[in-house]
Amino acid sequence: MIFGLVVFHEAVCDDGQLLSEEVDRALEKHPVLVYGFTLVTVAHLLNWLHPRIDPYVSVGALFQKMKGLK
Repeated sequence: MIFGLVVFHEAVCDDGQLLSEEVDRALEKHPVLVYGFTLVTVAHLLNWLHPRIDPYVSVGALFQKMKGLK
């Protein structure tokens, strides 16, 4: 699904707004945040983080809890 969204975005975006170009601009302004976000995302995808410290797991648990409150 994510791959499809990326391909769609790349196909319809305006000139200069490819995802890689957006990341280049973000790196100029906030390099530590971009590298940090990227490292945490890769660590999550490779299951290198314990679930207690994985922010994606925490967000997922929060949504599940909110879903159960309805």
